[in-house]
Amino acid sequence: MSLPARLLILVTIAVLPALATQVYNEYELRRARTAEVRDLTQRYAHFIAAEQDNIVDGTRQLLSALTQLPQIQSGNAAECGVVLASLNGQYPNYDRLAAFDVTGRLICSSTPARASDALELSLPHIRAAIADNRFTISDYQVRPDTNARIVEFALPLHDESKNITGVAVAALNLDWLTSILAEKPIPREIAISIIDSRGTVIASTPDPIWVGSRLPQNLLDSLRPTVLPEDRAGLELNDPKGIARIYSEVPSTLFPGQFFVIAGFDKSATLSAINQSTVRAATLILTGLALALLAAWVGGDHFLRRPLNILLQAATRWRAGDWSVRAALPDKSSEIGRLGQAFDAMADVLSDREAQLNRSKNDAESASRAKTNFLANMSHELRTPLNAVIGFSEMLKDGYAGSLSNKQREYIDDIYGSGRHLLELVGDILDMSTIEAGKLEVHPVLVPVRRAIEGAANLIQARATAGALALIIEVPDNLPLLYVDHVRFRQILLNLLSNAVKFTPRGGSVTVSAASDGEEIVISVADTGIGMRPEDIPQALQPFRQVENPFSRQNDGVGLGLPLAKTLTELHGGKLEITSALRRGTVVTLRFPRHASAEVHDIGEARSRSRALS
Repeated sequence: MSLPARLLILVTIAVLPALATQVYNEYELRRARTAEVRDLTQRYAHFIAAEQDNIVDGTRQLLSALTQLPQIQSGNAAECGVVLASLNGQYPNYDRLAAFDVTGRLICSSTPARASDALELSLPHIRAAIADNRFTISDYQVRPDTNARIVEFALPLHDESKNITGVAVAALNLDWLTSILAEKPIPREIAISIIDSRGTVIASTPDPIWVGSRLPQNLLDSLRPTVLPEDRAGLELNDPKGIARIYSEVPSTLFPGQFFVIAGFDKSATLSAINQSTVRAATLILTGLALALLAAWVGGDHFLRRPLNILLQAATRWRAGDWSVRAALPDKSSEIGRLGQAFDAMADVLSDREAQLNRSKNDAESASRAKTNFLANMSHELRTPLNAVIGFSEMLKDGYAGSLSNKQREYIDDIYGSGRHLLELVGDILDMSTIEAGKLEVHPVLVPVRRAIEGAANLIQARATAGALALIIEVPDNLPLLYVDHVRFRQILLNLLSNAVKFTPRGGSVTVSAASDGEEIVISVADTGIGMRPEDIPQALQPFRQVENPFSRQNDGVGLGLPLAKTLTELHGGKLEITSALRRGTVVTLRFPRHASAEVHDIGEARSRSRALS
């Protein structure tokens, strides 16, 4: 084989590692991009599921307000119809609002009576609402008389003796729901669909034509082989059009089993940029390889072959074992001569550099493995025990271990709620960082103050009992609903109650009270604990700062409870005030503006709720 041919082979071999590196890099880029898209679809599915939860919960709030209307309670069809028609005009997202008695007779409606009204009582969700005395949701429906595509919600009506006298219904227009979904800031590459419990699409973007269609059975089976309590991500399936997508699926949090959201990212769009980059890189590498081969052939024949014949003759004798032979080139100052003299030195340098690179690579890989193991262990140690507690308590709640008494169910509910709350507390430090960066958002809904306080108190009761503390709730039932982010509001209450229990000695008490004070809703948490000096209060409101005195050092904590509660209160337009005296206890007062609340019977409640949802 000629020298130029060998040079061509050498050039090709030299390029092969670059090709292998490029292939590996492309593989890593594709894997990273797929993981990024999986996380992206999961985030959007969570976002839409939360929006849908808000819409359904808003409808429940609206129906709850309707059941209290005196026009419905009295059965005055004319006045009731006028009120419902007015409400329906304010909320055109509903096909209609109506009320039926237990015999199926239409009491009143926001629209004229329809022939299909006689069949209303036969619908499964209506029967379930009356039989089980609960809020129910239908699957996808098409009105036979108007061809309107709807999902209907039902809530029982009660008389003064709490007997069920009928049912209030609200029919959500799915064309409106699809239009709202289309307005959300969702990339065009992501297809979002909301699916009911039977697998029927009730809203879809960017292809609304799928509304009313049932998912293909193979796609439905892959997405929901069983009723899962958790979300799933990274499923690579074909959509009804045959487009390959990377799917994530998230069930409803507030209404599990009623609907779930799927988000699918076009797989071809996912990798299009990487494919273009691959083509460009391959073109450049192949072009470079072709030029290098041409240069090697021409240059090798012209500049190397003839001079190297002498070296080849000497090499033949070396191969025969004659190590005394020297090339004895006529021109030792020529390129070939200097190449021969420098070859060994160059090989030594290259060998040393390669060894150094290998050591550096091994060190880097070791550091990367250590970091990965650390993050994996931290995630496992923090989340796995909590998830186990939450999962097993949820299984007990669902009756997998047998039926439970009311008291046992109450205990299991407390365990489950405490586990969920503890899992949320893992993110407190991240919350504070997000707040300081100005990126934390709140999503307000109408919250019953007494129910929220009782829920938080239930989570703290065990600790109070263990500390021989009296936990007292003094909250009237007729307080207006508070328009706050219910998760953040509960976080505020839990932080304040936890602090009060922590710093109150045995035999003391913690009292939670609430009242409507003019233009404000005032909530107070008072304890008989160790208290603090008034000049120490500003320090207690600073993140990661704790008041140092002989009475507080025995209690642990990172100093985030009060600062986080204060900041979250201010995000809702409220104020947090503290009065305290050493050894005499502490009173923390929350003041929320009256415009952030609404009376239960006030129709403005539904209007505010509708604005919040849309």
